[in-house]
Amino acid sequence: MFTACGSNEAAHDNAALGTTDVSATTTAPSAPPVGVSPTNSSPGAVQPPPPPASTTDSPMAVTPPPPPPPNSPTSTPPVPVTPVNTAPSMTSVTPAPSASETATTLPSAPASGGAGNGPSGEVGGAANPEVGGAGEPGPAPTGVVDPGAEVIFEDDFESGSVGMGPADWDTFISYQVNPMNPQGDGTGATIGTEQKHGGSQAIHFNGGSSPAMITRALPQGTNKIVVTAWVWMSRQLGNQAAESQNHETLIGIRAKPGDANDEIRFGEIKGAIGVNEVPTDNIMPKLEQWHTGESVAAMTWSCMEIVFAGDQPQHELHAWIDGKELLSITSGDQWQNGNMPADWMKGKFTEVILGWQSFSNNTIDVWMDDVVVSTGRVGCR
Repeated sequence: MFTACGSNEAAHDNAALGTTDVSATTTAPSAPPVGVSPTNSSPGAVQPPPPPASTTDSPMAVTPPPPPPPNSPTSTPPVPVTPVNTAPSMTSVTPAPSASETATTLPSAPASGGAGNGPSGEVGGAANPEVGGAGEPGPAPTGVVDPGAEVIFEDDFESGSVGMGPADWDTFISYQVNPMNPQGDGTGATIGTEQKHGGSQAIHFNGGSSPAMITRALPQGTNKIVVTAWVWMSRQLGNQAAESQNHETLIGIRAKPGDANDEIRFGEIKGAIGVNEVPTDNIMPKLEQWHTGESVAAMTWSCMEIVFAGDQPQHELHAWIDGKELLSITSGDQWQNGNMPADWMKGKFTEVILGWQSFSNNTIDVWMDDVVVSTGRVGCR
């Protein structure tokens, strides 16, 4: 039983192995980062959608900056950002009763307001289990539970106001922290009722080339988190054949509040489930795995468990979807644009980011519910 303890992208359109693009450095509410245009014309190269007045595939901002000289990064002075929310304090919780890597069922807990072949835990139950609302007991978590895992914070979005951003979170919309939400073009992160996994409400993200996200501070000293969330998307994630697909961000961690130029982004890379790290703008998987592999179905709820493990000499990232491990980064040679250092997550455990941004101009709807951020895997709730 667990008790809660409180509370970008320059497209790396680099199809030639060994060639690295450079992301620009900007900070909110400045215009989004500008990337380096592709120079490779090999058959496997993926050309990004043509952006306005530039040969880069950078995301559009509300007021874009003058285009830089070709293949030249740009930067603007950083603008201080003061998020509303601060890191939660940590208290100990009852350790998980099982260390097994097989399916584990825990007692009910109250609800609260590509490719890798590593071991995985099978998640039991239907894709849409009924979960009690705020203050009501939900079903027992299913899947793998790490011994001693602590819940840092969790949210079922039942206590928030429909049409508003969730309490206890900051919003990061169109490269601004806590701006008008939603924006005039509909880009936003608000609580809604049209889709929900449990209870009667969930958080709804409507975004495209501009980010529509919520962020929340992590406790100082954090070096490992697991983000568990039930996710519904109007578009399939992964195994996208179209060569126009570049990169999509769904879940990540960030070094500086409001700065999308220093973060790790889990989502999709060149049509495959993958990861992007900035400022190196390195991407995973490699070219031969682009536009293939596993996928997450559209229009249905899926349990995602994304592990950001910076608590060991070789940092690792794992992604389990509905109990199956679909992505595993365990060494520095798995990246497209050259090897990554072992400590590639260092300094990025400042805040967690959830939502949607597409560097392929895919505007879609994403819903998330029953989110848990913890120090280890706690199962799908």
